[in-house]
This record gives sequence, structure tokens and C-alpha cells, in this order.
Amino acid sequence: MKKIFRGVTKTFLLGVFTLIPSVLTFWLLWLFVTTIDHLFKQIFFYVLPAGIFWPGFGLFVAILLCYIIGIAMQATALPRFVKFLESILSSIPLIKTLYWAFKDFSVFLSGKRKESPSRMVMVRIPNSEHRALGMVTHEFPGQDLGIELPEKVLVYFPMSYQIGGYTLLVSSSEVEPLNLPVDAGMRYILTAGISNPKH
Repeated sequence: MKKIFRGVTKTFLLGVFTLIPSVLTFWLLWLFVTTIDHLFKQIFFYVLPAGIFWPGFGLFVAILLCYIIGIAMQATALPRFVKFLESILSSIPLIKTLYWAFKDFSVFLSGKRKESPSRMVMVRIPNSEHRALGMVTHEFPGQDLGIELPEKVLVYFPMSYQIGGYTLLVSSSEVEPLNLPVDAGMRYILTAGISNPKH
């Protein structure tokens, strides 16, 4: 009887653990889509006649709007307006901090940074055989900080299963490069080594 129960339990858990990644992935996607759709529904509620708005219309409008703005940024004077808007936002203390944090992060995700792209590394911990896994985010941090930082790089160390981490100035001699894509390396660190970086 115990063997039958163990077999049933093992089979059940196998099904659960097989479904978890797919269910969570599609649930997050559905949450994102419905949030965007609901947001645009509230915007167009006062513009469109009743009955015009259907499920998914908000997401369609958001995608279309992003595409139109992308075209406008390449072919019109919109970049000048964006710079003008940024200059206004930069004069407002709290708004400036939030805007440029999101701006720099979006530039990082787009891969349009002028400097070399980020890379995964191991950093030797002083007086120890241990290593810390992180991501080099800036090869020449002294340029941004306005000080001399010879042979120093900026390394971000994310925390596993948390939204957060630490950014440290590390000597380049303490950094060991990893032959690992940034997305795979970050996923490996965030899951505390549970995920397979080859996926």
C-alpha cells in the first residue's frame, strides 16, 4: 500500500513540477497583457464610443503606439522634443532621479550603450578561496564619477530570489571572466544555481 501511495505521490509531484514553469510564465504574460489592456481601456473610455473597445484592443494600441513612436524617432524632429522634455524633467529633483534611472535601464536593455557590453564574471574575495558571481556594468566608472579610478571596474552582484543587489568597485585584477551570456548568468545567479545556464 505504501509503495502504491509513494508511486502516486511521485507521479503527481512530477506533473506539478512540470507544469509550474509553464503556468507561471503564461500567468505573468497574461497579467502583463491584461494590465496594459485595462490601462488603455481607462484612457479610451472617455474617447471611444461605448462598445468599440474589445478585449485585447488596449494591447494592440500599445504595440501600434510603440511602433509609431519608433518610426517618428528616426524620421522626424521628435528626438529634439524628447531632449527638450528630458531637460524639463531633469530640473525636477525627484522626477529627475526616477526618469534617468528608467532611461539608463532601458538603454542598457536595448544594447545601445556606447561602451562595451556587460559580461559575467567571478570576483575573488580577498583573503579567501571563495568567489562571487556578478556582472560588469561599467569598464571605466571613473569617467562617470569624475575621479581617477585606474584598473577599476563596476560589478553588480544580484541577490538570489530577491529584487536587489550590490554594486561594487572592483580591481580588474580580481575579476575572472566567464564564458556565459549575461541573461543566462543572471538567471543562474537569481535562482541560486538551480537553473541550467545552457538553456
